[in-house]
Amino acid sequence: MRERPCEAMASARPTAVSLTRNRRRGPARAQDAGRGSLSRAMTDYLKLPLIVFGYLIVAPLLGYALANKRAWQRAVFCLMVFMTSWHINK
Repeated sequence: MRERPCEAMASARPTAVSLTRNRRRGPARAQDAGRGSLSRAMTDYLKLPLIVFGYLIVAPLLGYALANKRAWQRAVFCLMVFMTSWHINK
């Protein structure tokens, strides 16, 4: 028996419902339920020196450089306010 073209295309293409049903939710194994994965932990260890460097070195240097420049202070403050609304996932 020959399949109609629209039925063949419908069976070959995943639908939005099938994509959401096949998505994994939660950890792969029961042992991993309480812990983060190794890759996530490694990125946290890499983030720590960058955050400390920015907080202890870059921020004071930027404050010292901007101490007598009102126009630059306004620009940096404007960036600080509006960068919080720049969402990565949107």
